[in-house]
Amino acid sequence: MKKYPPRSWEGECHEGEVPRPIFGIDIDGTLGFYHEHFWAFACAWTGRDLPHPRDYREGSFSQFLGLAKSNYRKIKLAYRRGGAKRSMPVVDGASELTSSLRSRGAVVVLCTTRPYLSLEGIDEDTRHWAKRNKVAHDYIIWGENKYRDLSRFGWRVVSILEDEPPMLWQAMESGLVANRIERTYNQGMLDAHRRPVNGYGCSTLKDAQVAMHEQLDEWEKEHRC
Repeated sequence: MKKYPPRSWEGECHEGEVPRPIFGIDIDGTLGFYHEHFWAFACAWTGRDLPHPRDYREGSFSQFLGLAKSNYRKIKLAYRRGGAKRSMPVVDGASELTSSLRSRGAVVVLCTTRPYLSLEGIDEDTRHWAKRNKVAHDYIIWGENKYRDLSRFGWRVVSILEDEPPMLWQAMESGLVANRIERTYNQGMLDAHRRPVNGYGCSTLKDAQVAMHEQLDEWEKEHRC
């Protein structure tokens, strides 16, 4: 059994201890049904029917919805200001995945690109959503450079779980093992770029849980005291 120091981001170690392993997990589109949730809000905001996310295959989400970027951002701002993030449906297995990793002694970091504009309510809404849905975590990383920031912890980062191709590329380019949660919109984009994801393609969060525990097994072997 690996001996870890008290749960901490920095994790100062004493003799016989190993710094805690770290996992980075995306929220929107990975642990929560963001696209479907935002789509319903956008339809109500615009007062018209928009293409359903089930048909989303490639390109930006705003382009798929047929919205100008400026209009899309206005809707997104209203979506965030209204606290809609609190009611985003959770993907089955989110609580089990995060809790199981923490039970192994790992540090779970929720990694999100929120927000496009800095809004005080976003942090509170995100934490409320995680607590409400029993998504266990230790920390949250915010911003467009989330995996570059996470990679500063070097060998301690076991792997990440993400749905958006640009963020998967960022993780891989930062030297991280990237697990892709498979969605309709990331299959075509990945194939088009002909760039393989380092790690596993996971069709469900249960698959991701198995993959990430296997990765933790290998990490612990490599960093055995």
